[in-house]
Amino acid sequence: VLSFKGTDCADDIVVDAGMVVTGLLSSNIGALTFGRHNAGITTFKSKYGKLFKIVTGHSLGGTYAVKVAEAMSDIQEVHVFNSGPVEGIPHKSCYTHHHIVGDLISANTGNQMFVEHLAGNWRTISYTCHSEATSRHSLDNFTK
Repeated sequence: VLSFKGTDCADDIVVDAGMVVTGLLSSNIGALTFGRHNAGITTFKSKYGKLFKIVTGHSLGGTYAVKVAEAMSDIQEVHVFNSGPVEGIPHKSCYTHHHIVGDLISANTGNQMFVEHLAGNWRTISYTCHSEATSRHSLDNFTK
């Protein structure tokens, strides 16, 4: 399992702001922070070779997870949690977006105009907010 965490530093905040403006992770903006993951991605590919591979992420990390899965040919599953927006219709892997109803950040991810029904390999599962979660967007919704 290769996982990506959400917004974590000042560079990530710049990426988030760019996504608010454009609605997508643009190549130029995403390069600011995505590049720091290259070493981990390379290690993941070489260490786990032909094993069953899953990529996951929360929020901005979910956007990165989809980007990595689209770049690699041998990812079997992608599970993202309250993911940020993704570009285009992902098609190389089996994608599951775990979404909390009412979370504005992930409200349109993967289910813009029911695109998951058209693409066939993207599904969105919606949940209610956990009573102990700090917010609808919080990862606490999935870990408590």
